Amino acid sequence: MNNTIANATLKTNYSNLTLLYDLLQSSARDIDLIKKDDEEEYKHLLRTTIVSSNTCKDFPLITKEKQEIVGNIRKEQIGLDTTIDMSIHFLVNRHEPIINVGRFGFTKSNKSIIENPKGYRICALNTTTDLMKKSYAWLKLYTRIGQEALCFLLTNYSIFLELKNGCYIQIMGPSISRKRPIEDLDKSFKAAILNDRKIIKVSNTNSISNLFFSRSIMFFGPLIYNKNGELWHGLPKDHILNVVKFSYHNVNMSNTVISYIFPKQFNLKNVFTCREVSHALYYTYMDRRKEIDNLHCKFPDYLKHLLPYIDHIIKARVHRITNFDNHVVAR
Repeated sequence: MNNTIANATLKTNYSNLTLLYDLLQSSARDIDLIKKDDEEEYKHLLRTTIVSSNTCKDFPLITKEKQEIVGNIRKEQIGLDTTIDMSIHFLVNRHEPIINVGRFGFTKSNKSIIENPKGYRICALNTTTDLMKKSYAWLKLYTRIGQEALCFLLTNYSIFLELKNGCYIQIMGPSISRKRPIEDLDKSFKAAILNDRKIIKVSNTNSISNLFFSRSIMFFGPLIYNKNGELWHGLPKDHILNVVKFSYHNVNMSNTVISYIFPKQFNLKNVFTCREVSHALYYTYMDRRKEIDNLHCKFPDYLKHLLPYIDHIIKARVHRITNFDNHVVAR
């Protein structure tokens, strides 16, 4: 297979990129990773997914004895779910200088392995993990390469899936937004004549706005109902939109909520202005009470027309009001 990777952003940040098919093929022994009658979804996964190794360990051999083809799709599905859960458990307990995006939404469990067999606790929705568990392509990959190889792949490689628009989404590995580029590409765009001041500023391909913030949005999930019948937005459980309750006695609740959604318009801290160093994948700012109490900003007139929609969102949490097409996504 032609191992030509054209994505400039990935090539800027990784020196050992390869296609998933080429990686697996180099460790396969007397097995066909792709067969003639395989579905296109599975073929596309192997041929377009880009990976980069984060370990010096050798990839496990892929043999017929290690394949998980049992002829029972239900058992195979359980095996895939178990493998993904094992990988998440390993990631949440591994100390890394840069957080692995595969553990986004998961944290260590304070219960025993008997009480919580998965070994981790869910604190936010992770839509890519759900996608992997429900995807036919990932199920086929699990049966074709086996549990050992898949678990090694998920815990030791940065993995980038190709989307339909030609972009890529990172599902595993240290967050690309925290990586330093291999080289300073801006220098190559400088004019040859030193006295020429008309130099066009080239944006950094690893900037917060291009990668760090957009990556967080991708992991927000759709609306669902929790076990108490309350509407849960695809945001962390402690986010204002998931804990606020409507009250006729608190007429300013909508004003408080809208300041969480549009922090920049209220001169509050946000992901574009904060320059603090942290190992967190991104800042959620779930508790802004002190900031809001010290707020000296006039309520923007151009946001006032949104207050009825905010009221609607708050009421919908407990009254199952769902007759709105688009809900406001918090930044």
